[in-house]
Amino acid sequence: MNTLVRDACALVMERDVPLLATTERVVVARLLVYLDRAVRQHEQLHDYDVDFEYERAGVNVKGFAGRRAQDADGIQASFRRKIVPDLLIHKRTVNDATSNLLAIEVKTDPDAGLGPDQTKLTLMTDPDAWAAVYPVGVRGGTRLALGRGPRPRDIDTAALPHVVHPYAHGVLIDFRTVGQFPALQWFHRRV
Repeated sequence: MNTLVRDACALVMERDVPLLATTERVVVARLLVYLDRAVRQHEQLHDYDVDFEYERAGVNVKGFAGRRAQDADGIQASFRRKIVPDLLIHKRTVNDATSNLLAIEVKTDPDAGLGPDQTKLTLMTDPDAWAAVYPVGVRGGTRLALGRGPRPRDIDTAALPHVVHPYAHGVLIDFRTVGQFPALQWFHRRV
């Protein structure tokens, strides 16, 4: 995986440096092209798909399983928060232990933090991880804060549902430093 990702990043740095000054989606699109070509030519990966912002697990919508804070009567409601990584290498219509290979998040904006993407990749690769869900802004947005150990009942939390298999790997590709090869932060499935 490391070689595939590094080679795709090298192609971006070789051919597409002007795109780094545009939007993250444009850079992600170029990575998709380079990774898709490499995956299709790879002897062991040719049956995997490379997808942009894909949100399915088999035929079901991928989402973190959310649990609302317990109310005064001891009732705890549930909710779903969609999982939409920048890129995935996976078997598109399969949902088994080998189908979810690599989740990729990309950052190009030097003013953007890495925290939300790090949390998302941790949740996608660690079946025991959970995150506190906090409301942000007036449009109903949320922020995730990673947690460990037993999930508390007094705050809203989200985790990878048991019906979605964790990804074997995750990588955060940090293109925020202009003119330098991107930093790669890896996440690996915890068992």
